[in-house]
Amino acid sequence: MQSPDESQVWGPGQSLWGLIAEHVSESELPKIYTALGHSLVDVYTDMHTEVREMWHKMWQENQRSGKHGGGAGTPLPHLQGAPLVDPPAVKELLRAEVKMLLQTLGEKASRAGRDVEELLHRYKPETLNYALGHRDRCYTNCTNPEDTDSGSRLARAQACFIY
Repeated sequence: MQSPDESQVWGPGQSLWGLIAEHVSESELPKIYTALGHSLVDVYTDMHTEVREMWHKMWQENQRSGKHGGGAGTPLPHLQGAPLVDPPAVKELLRAEVKMLLQTLGEKASRAGRDVEELLHRYKPETLNYALGHRDRCYTNCTNPEDTDSGSRLARAQACFIY
């Protein structure tokens, strides 16, 4: 695969309608245009033009800022620091694992005669709310935004444990 020089930058390719027009005879174009629907083809063509213009503006801004180093396929610098959000299944798995860890720690502390509330107090309230409060039967008990007393918050979080 060849790397493009700076005058050749990757961007949106030819539009689908452009490809159709290129490969279909002139006499067939009106029939295809009608079959696809005038409004659909027009909206698609307008959208493709808009995307092409936006891509070109982004490329120009990138060139002006002096960041020429990226090759084809390299994301723009201002987009590199924005990772995608984890899928819901991964989030639920993480919540379940953290909840299981907290429950195990609570059980061990209880068997050792230690105060479970003191154990829970070591963790950030956001972590407890995330693990114990999301779509859980005790969601409303564990995540009360008006709850400023850490002791009562922890007691409610502790009530979410199953011993």
